[in-house]
Formats: sequence, C-alpha cells, structure tokens
Amino acid sequence: MARKSRKNNILNENSVPKSKFTINTALYIRLSVEDNKNRGNSIEHQQILLRNFVAVNPEFHVVKTYIDNGKTGTNFERPAFQEMIQDIEAGKIQCVIVKDLSRLGRNYIDTGYYIQSYFPSYKVRFIALSENFDTEKEDSNNILLPVLNMINESYAIDASKKVREQAARDRKAGKFIGDKAPYGYKKSPDDCHKLIVDEEAANVVKQIFQWVLEGTSYDKIDILLNEANILTPGFYGKKKGLISSKKLIGQGYWNTFTIDKIVKSEIYTGDMVQGKSTKIGKKQIKTDKKDWIIVKNTHEAIISKETFEKAQQYRAEIAKKSKSKNKIPYTENVLKGKIYCQCCGKNLNRGREITKTKGEIYFFYCITNWRIKKGNCEGVRINERKLFQKILFLFNEKRNLFLEKEQYLQQQIQSMQKTWYCGSNNKLH
Repeated sequence: MARKSRKNNILNENSVPKSKFTINTALYIRLSVEDNKNRGNSIEHQQILLRNFVAVNPEFHVVKTYIDNGKTGTNFERPAFQEMIQDIEAGKIQCVIVKDLSRLGRNYIDTGYYIQSYFPSYKVRFIALSENFDTEKEDSNNILLPVLNMINESYAIDASKKVREQAARDRKAGKFIGDKAPYGYKKSPDDCHKLIVDEEAANVVKQIFQWVLEGTSYDKIDILLNEANILTPGFYGKKKGLISSKKLIGQGYWNTFTIDKIVKSEIYTGDMVQGKSTKIGKKQIKTDKKDWIIVKNTHEAIISKETFEKAQQYRAEIAKKSKSKNKIPYTENVLKGKIYCQCCGKNLNRGREITKTKGEIYFFYCITNWRIKKGNCEGVRINERKLFQKILFLFNEKRNLFLEKEQYLQQQIQSMQKTWYCGSNNKLH
C-alpha cells in the first residue's frame, strides 16, 4: 500500500463552505530545542493540526501563521510572538489559536497574564486545541488554566536544568557550546560542537595581533581596518547569514572594545575557553578566571601561544604605564549619551585640557576621524561651559513662555468665573 503524503492530512479548505462572518485569526507555532525530541510538537505537526481545525471552522480567517523555531517558552521575547503582538495592537488579529497552552508559553505568571488580561483587553479570542480551551466558551477548562500553566512551567524548569547539565558536560569535554562560532572560526558541518578555521576572518585576526606586536594602538588599528573596508564581526556574520539581530550586528565600524576582545581571547591559540560568564536571572555576570572551563588543544590555532603571550605582555605594559601617571579625576559628565555630532550622528566624546591660566577646560568632540575613518566627518568641538550657557538660555526662554501662558490662562479663568457669578446673580433677580 502506497504511503500517503502527510500534506494530504490537511483538509482542503475549498471543500468546506465559507462563513459570511469571519474572524481574523493568527496561528501561533513554537518549537524549542528540547521539543525537538517530541515529534508531536514539530512545526509540521502543529501546522497540520491548526490548519485542519480552521478548515472545518470556516469562520476563522487565517491572517498569518507566526512561527518561533528554537525559542524557549520561559519568556516572551520571541521575534514571531512580538510580531503577532504588534499586529494585535494594530487591530489586525481577533483570535489566536495554538496547539496547546505550552506553545504560548511555559511561564506560569506571564502566560496567565496574556490569556486572562492582555488578550481580553484587545478583545482577542484565544484557543488551545489540545486542552479544548476557548476563552469564548463557558464549558472551556478555565478553572484548570492556572494548574495547566504551573505544570508547563515545571516542565520548562526541569527541561532547562537538563539542558544546562548537558551543556556543562560538553564544555568539560572540550566541545564548543554556543549559537555562533567566535570570529575567525566556523562550526564544522559534521559536528556543531567542533570549531574549524574560517580563513577569511582568521587572516584579519592574524593581522590584528601583528599590529599589536608592532606597537600599533587600538585607535590606529580601528582606522586601518575601517579604511580597508574590512567587515566587522557583526557585519561579517550578517554576510554569512549567521546573525540577523540588529543589536548583535552593530553599527558596522571597528572599535577598541572589539579589538581588545579579540586580542584577549585565548581561543585563537587552539584552547577551548568557555564559562567566562553565567546567567543570573536575565543578566549575564562575569565569572572569576579560576572558574573558567579551559580544555587544551581542541581545535586548530590561528595564533601561536608565544604570539598570544607577547601580545598580553605588551598590552599589560601599556596599561601599567597609563596607571602610573598621576591622573586628576574627571568631573561628572551630565550629558553622557545625550549629545551627538551634527555631521555624522555619532555620540560626542568628552575631553579635557588643563591650562595654567584657566585650569580645567572640558569640551565635547567627535572621534569619527580618530577612531573610525579619516575624512568621514567634518569634525565638531564644543566648549562645555558655553554649551551649558546655551542650554540654560533655552530653558529660561521656554520657562518664560510657560509663565506667560500660565498668566493668560489664570486671567481667562478669573474672567469666566466673574461672568458666571454675574450670570448667576441675574438669574436670582
């Protein structure tokens, strides 16, 4: 007997009579890493189940199917889910259908909030097929909702614990654990826990170490890379299709932080170094070096251990010289992150000059030509004191305008009260 295609399991929607009244519906599908072991939760299976349901219930008009693949249910920071939320708030969605409650989420409090508060506030109906849950049906399992959500959360906690334990074992075995390989490497197509050299990016890493040993400053290295149009790790990952998040891609310019991170990374010597940070709550906290998990010679080296050590010694000497200088601490920068270059749009840095006659003089200036690329900006320099005077002038100007409006409104109120009082007396006569 010939095997039937699974696609045929989806009912033909044209065979079901259409309803005159339709509900704009979103089908939401989520598959986490731990769910991959359960074929019943596969994306394909969820699609079949949801499409079969709407096929025999023609009042549901599917606007879009939102799919979060490989996303945990313990939080709601998922791309497809957030897109669905935006469409709900835009009035495009009137109903959300999922395979079961755990597809929506495994966080007891937040899942309950969306079902019992958020969806009703936007008049959105919610249906979970496996539990026969429907917010518009009186006989739905509304009483069991908190219990079901608690069970789902407990499952997520247990699954998360098992994933962390397995990850810890893999790190100790020298296996790479991470979404994307470090710049200069790529994951082996045969083993995602094995790093192999990415020649194009590795050549850039080698050049950076060479410049450091030659005494080139990080600022100068930034300019050399930017002027040579070398893609930053974020933009290189985007080019390779490995990174899509705007936050991870960055602005496209090399900076001293990125250079320093590469120069200090022992992974380029062929040793696997992991566990530099740990997640506590929603924050990544740096761990002590003694707690790092280091396994020697797990992959091909890009930089020799001798070159790496020389680079660390050189940078340590520069840091020591910098600390040995007597430094007068800067005053507080109250405009930090609030002032930008009119020419290139970058944040303005705050600098200082110490003169014998005027003492400390603070100013804001654009570092684009010194840190990013020469000739990339006309250059801006603003005296901080003069800037403060200008800001105070604008504040006073606005304040005076508000005072004038306040006086005018007070006069109008008094006039209206007088008119009302006179009118009331006339009525009494």
